[in-house]
Amino acid sequence: MDCEGGEYDILLQTPKSILNRIKTIYLEQHYTPEIKQKYELNSIRDYLLKAGFKAKQLEKIVYPKEGIFYIYKFTR
Repeated sequence: MDCEGGEYDILLQTPKSILNRIKTIYLEQHYTPEIKQKYELNSIRDYLLKAGFKAKQLEKIVYPKEGIFYIYKFTR
């Protein structure tokens, strides 16, 4: 899932009844200064963990101006 920052609105508004149908999510999570104003860093991870997923961070990339990018694999 690569939504250029839209992943927060998409995933955090997805009902758990829909998430229950999903077995695996690969996610590129952006954490830019703009996103930081609206969301906590772990908001997606925590939401998916509460929905029954397990999280594995595959990569962390830091860009001084753009922010931090995480690559996650969430599985059941």
